[in-house]
Amino acid sequence: MEFSRNSLFMLVVPLSLLFSLMLYLLLASIGNSQTELDRIIESARTAGKTFRDNSDARITSMSFVKAHMQKLQTAIDFIGKDTDAEAVVKTEFYGLIVTLVLTLLALIFVGNMLIPLVILVAGGVLSFSGEISIWSDRDKKYKEFDKALPEFIQRIVLSMNAGYNLDKAMKVSARSLTGPAQPELQRFLIDVSKFSDDIAMPYRNLSERIPTDACKRFCSVVITGIRNGNPMRDVLSEEADYLNEEQLTDLQSQGKKNETKSTAISTGFIFLPVIILMIAPIVATSL
Repeated sequence: MEFSRNSLFMLVVPLSLLFSLMLYLLLASIGNSQTELDRIIESARTAGKTFRDNSDARITSMSFVKAHMQKLQTAIDFIGKDTDAEAVVKTEFYGLIVTLVLTLLALIFVGNMLIPLVILVAGGVLSFSGEISIWSDRDKKYKEFDKALPEFIQRIVLSMNAGYNLDKAMKVSARSLTGPAQPELQRFLIDVSKFSDDIAMPYRNLSERIPTDACKRFCSVVITGIRNGNPMRDVLSEEADYLNEEQLTDLQSQGKKNETKSTAISTGFIFLPVIILMIAPIVATSL
């Protein structure tokens, strides 16, 4: 019930206030002096600021919004974007309010449903464009890390073959690896040095920051291998081979999907003129 009451408040009250304010300003502007009109506008600004502050407090106090903001802030910190979750959520809320107002005005003053529908869809997309961009950037960084992980492991194995222990081999490999995954690997190495008494903690932190299947598997394999005293060079070599095979399988699967999509599009282009030729006489007869 909390969600439905808050949702009703967030939608109905702002719209009612905005319509009332517009009507009041319109009526007040008739037959009043410029000074009186300025006073009315200033009062409206004050009331708007009070409403905005109250709305901000109500938005951020809702439990489901808090949970969403926490996840969103984690993604923002991960991609290193110069913003915060609260600002993003507030922008979405006020963007939706403006979109609903414009949609209702279009419904009132426009004779068809097309323009209000376009306004509603476009406004919704624009309102959430910031958050969509954040999730997209996060997923892109996930993929970049997964793509670089096999090479990172292979470099660790080569370094261990040269006589380095696991920690030293990781540091050498991370420094020599270039690309988008390098900053995250450096952060991982900082955790390795920081939590020298708890070998599992850096890997747990890494798997929480990058919760992909490949990263989770890598962290689990290393933690298990170290605790069981397994030869880590052999363990990591097998893990690198496994991840490379997984990436190859994914590429082959994506290639098949693209091939199927291309075939479907080509078939559509072939049959579309035929369908048009079949329908055209029927349409012409009906006209």
